[in-house]
Amino acid sequence: EEEKHMHLMTDFVRKSRASLDKISQQRGKPVLLGVRVPDTLETCNRIGLDIETWLAEGLVDRVLSGGGYVCYSTPAEELVQLGHRFGVPVYPCINCPANHTLGNRSLRGAAANLWWAGADGIYLWNFHYINMPGHLGYGRPAHERYLTDLPEIADPQKLKYLDKSFPVNRPTMAQYQRASAPVPLPLSLGTTANQTMKEIAVRVGDDVPAAVRVGKFRDATLRLKSSGSVPGDVFVMDMNGPLGKVPLAGEDGGIDLVLPPTALQQGINHLRLGVSRRGPSADQPITVTQVRVDVRYHS
Repeated sequence: EEEKHMHLMTDFVRKSRASLDKISQQRGKPVLLGVRVPDTLETCNRIGLDIETWLAEGLVDRVLSGGGYVCYSTPAEELVQLGHRFGVPVYPCINCPANHTLGNRSLRGAAANLWWAGADGIYLWNFHYINMPGHLGYGRPAHERYLTDLPEIADPQKLKYLDKSFPVNRPTMAQYQRASAPVPLPLSLGTTANQTMKEIAVRVGDDVPAAVRVGKFRDATLRLKSSGSVPGDVFVMDMNGPLGKVPLAGEDGGIDLVLPPTALQQGINHLRLGVSRRGPSADQPITVTQVRVDVRYHS
């Protein structure tokens, strides 16, 4: 129904633009129209927002993209490139709670990914909750930390050689997921050992090869958790080259693997996973539930 009636919202935006044009003439200066839309063309169309037509007709002056709930795995470059085709700046979104658990390393990672995607700036959502009391707030320490973090994420040069985490998104609340890019996790690898490799896209906004060349790179670690795994399980991995066979490292289905610098390229990295061997007590399918890459630099 939403796609069938996309023209209704487009007509509303046209009327809004016409009203603002009249006000602009009265005031003798432009009054701009900004829109906030989901984070990909597919999700825009799915809920009835024809953002491409709005841009092509010159109806909007600024685009805020996404709700920030899938800020690690969203292909933000799609709407950035669309906006730039029509000369309109695009500001992808980072949601404060989405970054709270991992702290400033994950906030930096999300920002680095968006700058790599060509963003004109970064739109922050829910940051006004940080210092609020109650279940929505995060307390004064978090508030003070974020005030320190914001100048870092606003400047790609300051951000360049700061330690970062690059997680892969998992499902968020259903009402937000409907207007967000699909999430890569969880990912089932099956019950038995097999050589069928499955793929997860890991976005890394940092230019790790360049950091290696100038001596700034310290190390990178792939951290993975899974359910259904048992002692004796062995994974086989590949990311921009073979990573070999990796045994399960802990009872929580965890693996911490130090990566060679050649495993990471700026942008989309394809992590391929398979099951080389199952432990003797295995009776459940292995499901990958968490993936992230931590990158550290020399100060």
